[in-house]
Amino acid sequence: VNVLVLQEFLAGTEYIVDTVSHGGRHLCVAIWVYAKRRGLPWNPTAILCERDSLLPPDGEIQDTLTSYVFSVLDAVGLKYGPCHTEVMFTARGPILVEVNCRLHGLQGPHLIGMATGTSKATYAVDALACGAKLFNEHYKEGPQRFLYPVQKHVVQMVLICGTQGFLTRGIANSVYALKLPSVYKVLPAY
Repeated sequence: VNVLVLQEFLAGTEYIVDTVSHGGRHLCVAIWVYAKRRGLPWNPTAILCERDSLLPPDGEIQDTLTSYVFSVLDAVGLKYGPCHTEVMFTARGPILVEVNCRLHGLQGPHLIGMATGTSKATYAVDALACGAKLFNEHYKEGPQRFLYPVQKHVVQMVLICGTQGFLTRGIANSVYALKLPSVYKVLPAY
């Protein structure tokens, strides 16, 4: 091996900041916090995401994250479209984990819509193809940024089994049989 790549371990809490941009202006449409757990019986060093939860739009951490992410978007030159940015909030402050010009994965755009009344996909189409009418209605210059409304609380759960093996039958029907009013959709990965 001639090359060795090392990555710093970032101790802290990881967040997702979902944004849409138009003309170099940025709108925060959702902020999520990851809940992670360390270790599995077969891999004690694994770090797994158990869930991510939609946060209220304002607060000290949300304001710091939004300001930081808007600076990142300016630094990478993102002027139009959706962006999914992950940030670790450490003792040193926010540190960029990733920045990707894309929608939030899986059910994210739809869940943002269910929680706030407008999906991230709707914001993206508006900014890219519809003249940014919705964007301009919500955008605020300066520190008084747009605060997305939280009409419903959202948590995306990741069911992690502590036993190594394979499912012999699907889990979706078992979860639906519980008839929990809070369950929207089960997306098994098997």
